[in-house]
Amino acid sequence: MEEGNKFLKIGLDSMRQNKFIEAIEEFNQAETLNPNNSLINSSKGRSYFHLNRFEEAIKEFDKAINKNPDISNFYFCKGFTFYSQKKYQESILEFENAIKKEPEKSKYYISKANALFSLSDYDRAMSFYFQGMKIDPKISFEILEFLLETIFHKEGFSMDLSLKKNLANEIKELVNENFLLKKKIEELEKNDYDIRKSIEACKKLNYSYMIMSFD
Repeated sequence: MEEGNKFLKIGLDSMRQNKFIEAIEEFNQAETLNPNNSLINSSKGRSYFHLNRFEEAIKEFDKAINKNPDISNFYFCKGFTFYSQKKYQESILEFENAIKKEPEKSKYYISKANALFSLSDYDRAMSFYFQGMKIDPKISFEILEFLLETIFHKEGFSMDLSLKKNLANEIKELVNENFLLKKKIEELEKNDYDIRKSIEACKKLNYSYMIMSFD
């Protein structure tokens, strides 16, 4: 087992240097010596992901889950791999599994919201963005700004203006110290506000947030 941990450590070091093929070779040796270690499969899956070998990544995350089904991050990594292939329905199921295992992690709610948003399910997406932000009010300003814009989106979002304003006020309480967000809310509350960021720009922003969480 000690020898297997040595190869695991070398593989993780290779991953940090973006040497993913070398990392996989080290993880293979580690797994031969320590076949019950779920971290080896999870790490191998992340390496395959960065090589865009998504099917192999999914298989490794499944192995990790089978060995240790209580680790929420394994489901998140599998979900994010589906998300990266635009398999949004599949990704939602995995993000939900991650939430069940560890409901206090905001990134799982944000990730599910991103997938719902990609399916144009704006109402439910907003709900999960808001849940994530309630858990962690320190989520980056860009994510909060995007959430506010989603609340005030005039197409594909069914809430009436009064409810949107109530939600904005709730957000205002959560970020009471943040002057920039208060100013943003005031701007958004104007009836003639037009969203300046494109849908694709929003998706790119949220994808960046997710991949930072993935690594």
